[in-house]
This record gives sequence, structure tokens and C-alpha cells, in this order.
Amino acid sequence: MKRILGPKPLILYSHLAALGIFKRIGFKFDVRRFGESRLGLLRWSLRKVPSGKTPRRLVMVPGFGDTPLSWVSLLVGLRPILSRKVDEVIILDYPGYSGFLHEEAAIDSMDELMRCFHEVMNTLKPEILMGHSLGGWLSADYAIGNKSLKELILMNPGGVVGTDAEKESYRGLFKSAVKEGPKGLLPHTFHKKPIWLPIFEEQFFHFLKSPEIESFVASFGERHILNSRIGGIRAKTTIIWGEFDTMTPSVWISQWMKLLPAVTEAHGVLIEKCGHSPQVEKPGVLMALLTQIFLGQEPSRLKLFPFWKIVPAAVQAAGSKS
Repeated sequence: MKRILGPKPLILYSHLAALGIFKRIGFKFDVRRFGESRLGLLRWSLRKVPSGKTPRRLVMVPGFGDTPLSWVSLLVGLRPILSRKVDEVIILDYPGYSGFLHEEAAIDSMDELMRCFHEVMNTLKPEILMGHSLGGWLSADYAIGNKSLKELILMNPGGVVGTDAEKESYRGLFKSAVKEGPKGLLPHTFHKKPIWLPIFEEQFFHFLKSPEIESFVASFGERHILNSRIGGIRAKTTIIWGEFDTMTPSVWISQWMKLLPAVTEAHGVLIEKCGHSPQVEKPGVLMALLTQIFLGQEPSRLKLFPFWKIVPAAVQAAGSKS
């Protein structure tokens, strides 16, 4: 049966079915090729743009192993707000992970992924860049020195780390995940595991078995760490973190807020009782928070439903020294 259906039938057929539904509401999927490497783009046009004019774009960049399906329902729910802000929404899809390009070979080095990412971003020229985890790392790297990007939203981002010991622990987590499979990574992915996850768990984490992923994880180096460079970010920046994240520890938000330049408008938010994947664990809360952000409001704690904490930059910076 596996020879007929392949090693990931649930991933395959859920994405085929989803793509058919998405097309009916205006989504299109295409692939950008960079030699042997490629990136997928799930595009959603919210309004027609006159010929010759660059659309105002929101580009969403998922994390390590993720699929655009994690984000579509959230963005569809935000459509009334997004349609005021942008002309087109694009969700990136990586080859070899759990998305639409899951049958393709994964990109085998961080340098190559960064190269491809920069090339496609330079073409798309997003006004708003929203990245989660590895996607936050890539997005922040692209934002450094970029004068055209207006807004940067980072969720549980990688790229900026705390102490040397925390850095080694972070590297070790992904190296052990390649060897151990889901049991090495899953406890750090969610604070509270979704009830449906056991159905997809084995197939979702199947990407960890590929030699390209092992090479990719081994390729992380000091040159990729952003601590010394994020002072070059000029876009308005919002950092969102699940307070119980143990993959990219939530205490690292203090590093981001300390290192972002004073000339940048920056906000930090901790989502309560949430781990590394707020789009899965707390989609309603994240939708309410992003509504404030996309309306151009300073994130504020909801009085009746206090699902997140606003940590002022001065407090975060002071905390980072302890």
C-alpha cells in the first residue's frame, strides 16, 4: 500500500484537497526555481492592481518543517482587515517539509536557503514581512539594511540567542531531532499538543529523516547568528512569542528588544499559555492580536480577555541584563 500511496498519504491528499478549495477563493500556487533549489508561493490576490504597479504585499514565512496549511485559516479570518492593508498575501512553502512541495528534495544548507529567500523577496518587494521560527530568522535577516520594508512581524523567531550555553542547547536540539525523530522535537513544538496531532505526527515529522535535512541542520554556523546585526533593522517591528516556548525560549524576547535600534518602533508581546506554535495552539488569540497590528494600533492587552502580556521595551531590556 505504501508503494501506491507513498510515505506521506495524509500530507499528500490533505494538500491536494486544500489546494482545490483554495483555488475557489482566489489562491494560486507557483514555484520559483533557483538552479536546483526552489521555493513555493501560495498567492492570494485580494484586489486587482493596475498593470505596471507593484502590489502591496504581505509575505508570510513559515517555520522549520511547517506547511502553509497552518496559516491559511488564520489569514482567511483576517481577510477584512488585510484587504485594507495589502493587495496580495503570499505564504512561502519550502521543499522537502510538510507542505505542497513535500515530495521535493529539501534545501541542504542555511546559506542556500538564505540566498533563495533573498532572491525571491527582492522580486516580491513586500511591504509587510511576517515570519515564524526559521521564517522569522530569514525575515529578520532580510530586513537588516532594507529601507523599503515597512513592517516586520516576528513570531517565536530564531536567529538571536542568549548565552553561549543556550546557543549550544539550541543547536543540539535540532541535531538530536534529526537522530531521534518526532520524540526529539515534538515536546518543544507545542505547550499543549493538539488532539488531532497523533493522526499526522509520523508523516508531519517524516522530513527529519532526509539526508538534506541533516546537512541543513549541520550547516548552521556563527555567521548566521543575527545578534550583532539586528541593529540594522529599520522597519516597524513586532515580536510575538508563546510564553512557554522551549524550542526558541521566550526569554530571548529580551535579547531582541535590547538589540533592536532605538530608531525602530518596536513592540513585544507574550501570548499566555502558549508554546512555539501560536498559529496552531492559539489561532483565535493570534487573530485578535494581529487585528490590532494590521489596523496600525499599538498592541494592547484586551481588558475582558487578557490572553497576552505587553512587556515594555525598557522592562525587557532591563530583564536581558539579569
